[in-house]
Amino acid sequence: MQQKEKSDNISTEKIFSMKKSDDTPSRISPAQHGLIQALYLLASVAFKWFFLWIRGGNKKQRTTLFWDMISERYDLDSSPDRPEHKAVQNARKYLKSSDSVLDFGCATAGVMLRLADSVGFIHGIDISPKMIEAGRDKLADRGIANVETSTATILDEYFKPETFDVILALNIVHLLDDRKRALARAYELLRPGGYLITVTPCLAEARSFKDRMIYVLLLILTGIRFLPHIGLLRSVEVANALVNAGFEIVETKNLERSEQHFVVGKKVLLS
Repeated sequence: MQQKEKSDNISTEKIFSMKKSDDTPSRISPAQHGLIQALYLLASVAFKWFFLWIRGGNKKQRTTLFWDMISERYDLDSSPDRPEHKAVQNARKYLKSSDSVLDFGCATAGVMLRLADSVGFIHGIDISPKMIEAGRDKLADRGIANVETSTATILDEYFKPETFDVILALNIVHLLDDRKRALARAYELLRPGGYLITVTPCLAEARSFKDRMIYVLLLILTGIRFLPHIGLLRSVEVANALVNAGFEIVETKNLERSEQHFVVGKKVLLS
């Protein structure tokens, strides 16, 4: 068997494609493969988080370091089936070429890259400096000029009320410590008639074996504060949170898998 290069992080893809002595590929089902990949990532990140917890520091510092670590692996899955990609397809109908957009929790700017040509300007924010750095590198490589990124949260006073026409909150609502306050701030930052577009993994509604296992693990690890806050939500909770913040729900549906929930709220025009 051909000798593999030594690496601290051997991908599960390589492991599962290694052959037996009789040259017959040793394979597992796609569901098992996905589960092991998810558990591998979760275990490695949780292990690092444990040492951060031992080292001390306040909650914000630990959470920032956690997402800095995630940034190293964030772009490994470039599959077009990722929920963010499907969200982009659905979001386009709410965008205009003159729109000013805030990408709340922009990570490594993947969504911004796909939507920059559809709007006037996008400002991306994330609490992870390493996510922002990676995103800036990608944007610079593509020569995209109508974007800007900063290490910030939506609660920062940097932004003035009624600044944006659209706010994207993709895979972020379930991570908010103070969901009520953050969504109220999003409502404040939108111009009348503006849209808040969200995609949230509602793991409390997980159906597949893999996602149920992840749900159980997250329930345990977040319960003992072994991981930063992760809300294990139901889709109705997401919609209700937007309504309670003042939004009118204009669209709600599932994306890709049953637990990926797409909800769009509109800031109602003042009479």
